[in-house]
Amino acid sequence: MKKWLSGLIAFAFLAVAAVSFAGAPKVVKLDKCQKRKPAVTFNHEMHSKMFKCNTCHHKWNGKGEPRSCFKCHGCKKGAAPKAMTAFHKRCKGCHRAKHAGPTRCNQCHKK
Repeated sequence: MKKWLSGLIAFAFLAVAAVSFAGAPKVVKLDKCQKRKPAVTFNHEMHSKMFKCNTCHHKWNGKGEPRSCFKCHGCKKGAAPKAMTAFHKRCKGCHRAKHAGPTRCNQCHKK
């Protein structure tokens, strides 16, 4: 009985994990607030292999799909930091801290 229950729990965990990650995009284009600079093409697949989802989706509780950054971080000043401020602080800050990834404008905002 214990082996059967353990197998069922393992199967359920794997099924939930497979469904959760099946819908994750490979590449995300960050262009919602872009006016002066080219859009940023973000390799979501690569980052999702290196970090836990809630590293970036910091308000996500692990249930359902994580929300888009733009659901909280808009183009105008609001309750959450503007998207530009949030992306530059989190992404650029992480790249600097880990000494990996682009940190200059034209490295992310490619023409």
